[in-house]
Formats: sequence, C-alpha cells, structure tokens
Amino acid sequence: EHEAGGARGPQQAVGGGMKTFSTSKVRYLNGKFMFFAAHTTPSLATSWCYTSSDGLTWTQNKVTDGRIGFVEFDSSPTLTVVGGSNGGQVASSDLVTWVSHPVIPNGSGYDHNDVAYGNGKFFSSINGFGGTTYSSTDGVTWTSIPAATIPGGSRVETGNGIVIINGGSNYYRSTDGNTFTRITPTIPSGWLGQGPVTRFTGGRFLCTAAQIVGSTVITGILSSTDGLAWSAVGFLPGTPAASPGTKA
Repeated sequence: EHEAGGARGPQQAVGGGMKTFSTSKVRYLNGKFMFFAAHTTPSLATSWCYTSSDGLTWTQNKVTDGRIGFVEFDSSPTLTVVGGSNGGQVASSDLVTWVSHPVIPNGSGYDHNDVAYGNGKFFSSINGFGGTTYSSTDGVTWTSIPAATIPGGSRVETGNGIVIINGGSNYYRSTDGNTFTRITPTIPSGWLGQGPVTRFTGGRFLCTAAQIVGSTVITGILSSTDGLAWSAVGFLPGTPAASPGTKA
C-alpha cells in the first residue's frame, strides 16, 4: 500500500462555484487509488470519495451531505471505513453507497485520529472519551479497548499479524487484536524521541525518530518487523536553502 499526504485549510476553487475545503491522504487499497474531499458552495457542503485504477481518470461518489473532515481510512477485502471530524465515521462495501457507523452512536465533540484494518478487525482511535481505541469485525458494531486508552488519542497500525496502538511514550502491542500489552520498544543507541508508527509497508512498520549531532537535531526513519526491535533506515533530506529571491 502507498499513501500521500492530504491537506486542510485554505479553500481551493474546483469550478462551478464549488471550493475544496479539505482533502484526505491518498492511499492505494484493493487495487485502487483513493482519497476523500469536502467541498463547499455558498449554500451547500458535501463530502465525496474519489477512486482511480491508474491515478489519471477518477470517479467520484458522494459520501454525505455536509462537510466531514476525513482523517484516516483503511479497507478489508470487502469494506472501507473512513474516520473523520466531530465523530463522523462512514463505511462502504462498494465505494458508492456510504452508511454512517460511528464508534459512539450519537456521539460528538471528538475527532478520529486513525483507522486501520488487520487481524480480521477494523481499529478506530479517537481523541475524546479519554483517548479510546475501538475495534470492529464488521465496521458497524464497535467495542472499546480499555487496556490501550491513551489520553489525547493514538495512532493504530497493523501488519505481520501485529497491531500497534501508540501515542507519545505509550506503546501497546497485540498479536491477536484482542489482548494488548504495553511495551517499551528497543531503538538503536543514540536515537531518541521515537515518533508514532506512521505506516506498515514493505513488510515493516515505520516511524520517525531523532538523533542529536553536535547541536543539531536530525530526523530519521526507524523500521521494525515486529514492533519490538527497531533499526535505523536513514535520515530525511535536509531542508533546501531558501532562495534569496529578487527585489522588486
């Protein structure tokens, strides 16, 4: 699977008086590229799903009336679940018809931090109600995971039969998606500030971390196949020098 970052903030015109208020990341799932966007006009707001098999020609289907700030999404072989802002969460088996299935029925005032699928379950984390993560086998009925509650919410990632829930210095790991154990990951000597597990790809989990070289903090990437032992992948490229520009 692959993904590219989305954006939220300044509106962009998309024609016909409609503006794009927010977009999600782009991910490649079940043979399709996919992303979500919220559009507005002076009198109407709608949220949409965009899919493409080649990244060139895109098909759009309306998810709902109203503007949902979609945050994260993932798919099983037969279902896609999308988590968003203010308790909004929807699911679809065909990417055309979407049904609201929040983790907390009639809940509001919280946002989703992450959605992941693995070990036969969907996992959805929120930043409200103490920072709880929920699991579901069907995307409809959700059960809280009290053992992996992290104030402020968490990231969730799955791979190699492992589920990792983490936020800040809190790391929880499960091999069955049911029982979670708090762990202390092993990272290479000299590294510090291990960030959240951002994605499972290429057979390994990835996260950011940092090294202090002299007086400079350098950000790099760590990887792990089991979520326990982590090794260095490399460093992010340095920030290009700013152009001096031309005075008018």
